Amino acid sequence: MVIIIKLAPLFREIVQKSKVELESEGINTVKELLDKLIEEYGDKLRREIFRSNGKIAPHIAILINGQTSGSDTKIRDSDEVWIIAPVAGG
Repeated sequence: MVIIIKLAPLFREIVQKSKVELESEGINTVKELLDKLIEEYGDKLRREIFRSNGKIAPHIAILINGQTSGSDTKIRDSDEVWIIAPVAGG
């Protein structure tokens, strides 16, 4: 099965796509999904998503089927994942 990952503009620029489809085999958590994306798209993506301590940066939101999730959240076949970096301006 496939997991669909939709990306905010910052991440679209890095991977050159607005969405990515990954085979779900071997991906059970958000952390495993992010590791797979970084394996495919490189360290620039890692630097945008993670802090130097390996935790997801506080300004990054991961949504699974519209629900906020953390790195240990389980992922199932056919889930839709959004990776967003909210921006504020004034």
